[in-house]
Order: sequence, then C-alpha cells, then structure tokens
Amino acid sequence: MEPTIRAGDLLLVDTVIDHVRGEGIYVFRWNGSVVVKRIRITRNDGVELVSDNGGHIEKVPQTELPELHAAGRVVRVIRAV
Repeated sequence: MEPTIRAGDLLLVDTVIDHVRGEGIYVFRWNGSVVVKRIRITRNDGVELVSDNGGHIEKVPQTELPELHAAGRVVRVIRAV
C-alpha cells in the first residue's frame, strides 16, 4: 500500500466497522489471509480491492462478497520514524 502505508507504520483501525461503509482503506479477512486494501464499489454491485503500490486491482464479484470479511476501517496511519 505504499506510499499511503509503509512498512513499519502503525494503523489505527476502527474495528466497530465490520462491513464496508463506502470507499476507503479496510482490513479484510479473505481467502485465509489478512489484507489491507483500498476498496472501490463498482456499478455491478461488486467491489475492487486496490493496492496503492502499482495500482494492482483485484475484482471481487458480488457472488464472492460473503467471503470478504471486513475486520475494520483504517482511520489513521501513524508514520514510523
């Protein structure tokens, strides 16, 4: 997620948010992994998980959304020194 989030940065995550509430950066449990991704909602009710470093986009169709579990929304990035 560089340059937005760098190795060693601390993330303040609002874990009360357990589902996607609009676009933003979220922590997800998906396919047995924990990932931090920017989310974009698509017109066909699916979502795209976007990596800021390189712009890699992973499309998640509506049929797979039940497998994408939001663990929280990133509300602050604390830069490591």
